[in-house]
Amino acid sequence: MRILINGLAVFRGGSKTYFLNIIPHLGRLAEQHEFVLLHSHWQEMLNFVLPPNFTRIVVGPKRRSVPLRVLWEQTRLPGLLRRERIDVMFSPVPSTTLFSPCPTVIAVRDLNVFSTLSLKDWRYLARNWTLRALTRQVAKRASFLIFVSEYSRDAALGMLGVDPGKAVVIYHGTGAQFFEPAKRPPSELFSGPRPYLLTVSTVQTHKNYPRMIEAFARLCHNPDLGYDYVFAGADSSQAEFQRVQQRINQLNLKGRVHYLGQVPYQDLPALYQGASLFVLPSLLETFGHPLVEAMASGIPIVASNVTCMPEVCEDAAVYFNPYEVDDMVNVLRLVLEDNALRERLVAAGRQRVKNCSWTTTARQLVDLIEAATNED
Repeated sequence: MRILINGLAVFRGGSKTYFLNIIPHLGRLAEQHEFVLLHSHWQEMLNFVLPPNFTRIVVGPKRRSVPLRVLWEQTRLPGLLRRERIDVMFSPVPSTTLFSPCPTVIAVRDLNVFSTLSLKDWRYLARNWTLRALTRQVAKRASFLIFVSEYSRDAALGMLGVDPGKAVVIYHGTGAQFFEPAKRPPSELFSGPRPYLLTVSTVQTHKNYPRMIEAFARLCHNPDLGYDYVFAGADSSQAEFQRVQQRINQLNLKGRVHYLGQVPYQDLPALYQGASLFVLPSLLETFGHPLVEAMASGIPIVASNVTCMPEVCEDAAVYFNPYEVDDMVNVLRLVLEDNALRERLVAAGRQRVKNCSWTTTARQLVDLIEAATNED
């Protein structure tokens, strides 16, 4: 069977993590199949060594552009699928071609296109309106839809208007390197006079950094809680990044709050393992890779009580209302002051993360792709 993996939308963050992990596992678990990885010229992050049963096709725009990518997929991708005699196409995003000549399996890994959190940004709204309409049509034509959490499945089905029988939940995994001692000391990534609280997530509106910064500022008023706050991730919104920086300056937190930018994936274990507490204050997540990475790294977690986060962590985190700074402060202080609670969270996280394996993710994906072929 020839299976095309459409990587044209892979950029950074969760999509990059997904590809870096899922492709090697597919190579090991599905040696009987031929895979074709499709990506564009600008996607250097996908120029890694592929398994023997993979080939690569590089096409499309030479710069990142969502409109150009969508246009190419609608006009050129169907012909490529025919020429390459593809039996099944797997797309890790639902905004792919409407005109696939073969069965398709799509992953609805991100609900941001259905979000109303950035109503003031007309460009964001226009982009989301287009992708939302395309996603609905592609989803209706797909053989199966993969969701990364029960929350995302339940939230999306009503919006998509598709048969629930086509919807399958497949959790993401986490890399083995997060379970092992880091290959470099955390001090090489962040060296400060105080222990640190950590968030690993892109800088976007729905990540809720301004409220987190304010909550941390209130914690700093307590001299017995001597921590710094470190956040790392791609700067995906210049406007939001400037807003976060303004909040840091307004609250006089220079020297206490540190932005590391996008840390290389291989260095993340050291950053996690050096932290005293992992915090995810986001307003919207469909899975939340950093939560699983933090559990595997053996650090306690505090997270928002919304969307998928309670589902992913279960009893391995303590939760706050991300819209209420007072609640964020109270929960953070509770966990930081209770050594026994932090130990219980670490133990629960190590148990919970056993259910998140890339091997399992890849095996379930292969089963679904094979089922799509049999259904056709």
